[in-house]
Formats: sequence, structure tokens, C-alpha cells
Amino acid sequence: MNFAILSFIIGFILQFEALFLLLPWIVGMIYGEYHVALIYLVTAAVCFILGKLLSFRHTGRFKELYVREGFTAVALGWFVMSVFGAIPFVLTGEIPFYIDALFETISGFTTTGSSILSDVEALSYASLFWRSFTHWIGGMGVYYGDPADDGWLHHEPDACGEPRSFRQQAGTESTGYCENPLWTLYGDHCSGRDHAMPVRYAVV
Repeated sequence: MNFAILSFIIGFILQFEALFLLLPWIVGMIYGEYHVALIYLVTAAVCFILGKLLSFRHTGRFKELYVREGFTAVALGWFVMSVFGAIPFVLTGEIPFYIDALFETISGFTTTGSSILSDVEALSYASLFWRSFTHWIGGMGVYYGDPADDGWLHHEPDACGEPRSFRQQAGTESTGYCENPLWTLYGDHCSGRDHAMPVRYAVV
């Protein structure tokens, strides 16, 4: 197992989560929830600093990403995001028990729809936004410019001409469905311009 590259990927993911946590901070500031907003800002800072430390290139084994590392990175990445994403719920006191907060966050990132909250709207605006945003992230996935752009990992283009992100996020072959058309459909749906998916994007 190449722990160096796992550390780098998890650190990279934590830095993205830090950026995501800035959004509820902005929402809290807009609605005057300064105490709640500060908690989200501190959590974002912790994620960013820890992510920087984990992604620091302290070895030369960053070009070795195999199936084991792929599966481990995906599973560990979602779990780490949930672990840190649950912290603001606990610190704000809106979900006092960490296990409940973790369940709520995992439910969001995995889009299972389950909840331990009997009154969701009782949350602060910042926490309500964060809870909804975790569902959005889990539903659409986090498609970003991965560290392969730095040259330590090379991708082959898939059937749609796009690079396979970490060999389809798990070190395996392409599932036959491409990210760009998915985002295009999502954007068209939000703008009211729904249309059918071309058959060539549904190849298995």
C-alpha cells in the first residue's frame, strides 16, 4: 500500500472541504449568525491546515496509484469528509451528539436521505445550508482538477474524450458514463432547458 499517495489525496480532499465550509460561513455572516459562522470558519481553517500537512510531498512515491490505493482513497476520502463535516453541527450545539452529527453528514454525502432531525428547519441558516450542500455534493459528486495535472499521475482518455479521474475514482476501468454531460444536463435542468441524453453517453 502506497501510504504517501493516500496521504496526498486525502490532504487534497480536505483542502477542498475547507473551501466548501466557507460557503456556510458566508451564509452565517449574511444572516447575522456570527457565532455559528465563526465555527464554520474555524473548522474550514483546521481542514485546510491539516490538508496542507497531509498533502506535503515528503516522499518520491507519488506516481504510484494502483487499484488498492484507488479503492482505499475513495472510501477513506468520503469518510474523512464526513468526519470533519460533522464537527460544526456539534460545536454549534444544534446536534449535540457527535455520532448523530456524523450520521447526518454521512447521510448527506451519500445522499441516502436519512435524518435524525425531527425539525430540520430549526437549524440555523448556516447549518441548514451546510446540510443541504452535503446532499448536493453527494448527489453530483466532487469533480475537480485532480493532482494529476501536476504530472505525477497520467490518465488515458475515456470514451467521451475526458481523462479518467483516478481511473474512475477507484482504480478500475471506465463505467461508460462521462462527467461533463452529467453537469450539462444538471445545468440545463436548473435553467429549465431539459433535454434527452444522447445515446452515446449512456454506453455501459
